[in-house]
Amino acid sequence: MAKILATSFDLSSLSVVAPPEAAPVKSRLHVWAPVPGLSTGGLVQPLAIDLGTQASSTLALEAVELRYKILLLHDAAHVAGEYFLIENRFPGAPLRNYDGPLGAGAVVIWQIYEDRQLVNGSVICPGDPRFIRMRKVLRTPAESEVLTWAGGSPVGFLVSAPIPDGELAQISLQKV
Repeated sequence: MAKILATSFDLSSLSVVAPPEAAPVKSRLHVWAPVPGLSTGGLVQPLAIDLGTQASSTLALEAVELRYKILLLHDAAHVAGEYFLIENRFPGAPLRNYDGPLGAGAVVIWQIYEDRQLVNGSVICPGDPRFIRMRKVLRTPAESEVLTWAGGSPVGFLVSAPIPDGELAQISLQKV
């Protein structure tokens, strides 16, 4: 099972910061993410993408098991309540990860709920009490996921992985 890292990221500089007592809520993301590298001393390095200003694009994402990189997708209107994490779960050779069911690797999309009311009222997974939810595993180039917020409203992006199973995965973010 993955260890969980609780930390706070300042979006203006993407540096890890100590959570201040009285910081404005919308200026920070509090990330609770599965961190497989934590057991070996690695820390996840997020690339934060503001979906409110992001155009359609294709990005390269290094394997979280090997380079500890993830994508963090957020929107200013939802940042205090929910956001998405995308990981390239390519295990390397020999297999080094705990994701046996992923086999040779895949791109995994997580939805993180900071606001507990969103967990209770989610139309995405009603009745599911978890605040970290796996939304989709992209194993093939043909698979994709249209992102939606907890209340069911569209995020406005479709995520796919033209190259989902390598040390350097290709992630496509398409405006819809």
